[in-house]
Amino acid sequence: VTRGQLFIPTMASRTDGNADLVKHLKAKGVVKSDRVASSLKAVDRGKFCPVRPFEDSPQPIAGDGRLGYEAGGPYDAIHVGAAAAVIPQPLIDQLKPSGRLIVPVGEEGRSQTLQQIDKALDGRIVKKSIMGVVYVPLTEKRKQWPGSWK
Repeated sequence: VTRGQLFIPTMASRTDGNADLVKHLKAKGVVKSDRVASSLKAVDRGKFCPVRPFEDSPQPIAGDGRLGYEAGGPYDAIHVGAAAAVIPQPLIDQLKPSGRLIVPVGEEGRSQTLQQIDKALDGRIVKKSIMGVVYVPLTEKRKQWPGSWK
């Protein structure tokens, strides 16, 4: 979650409508079942996705990335694309049991570490440092796009 955006891993593509999007997902092997394809075609993403509903790409959600997006959770996986000073507890809270959080952690302009946080089935949290990194800071909404938020 960076600049208030949730990122869902997909092959980015633009389509002309819901049926076209489902056709693309099926052709790429993301959707394998005719039953699932039929269900997806029956739900118009244009009614639920506020921005670029027929793009197979991340859907932006304005907000403080450190708080995650509780309404969409719990999540199997969360990948944060900006460095947090500390691991944001709300993101851990929004993981499903057996979920994984990947987040760069450290001060802006200093050494940071890519952290892997796993939530066990019993709710236990296991943290692992993966590697050194340098990311832009994870910020609050009012600091993201100056002048665009009121």
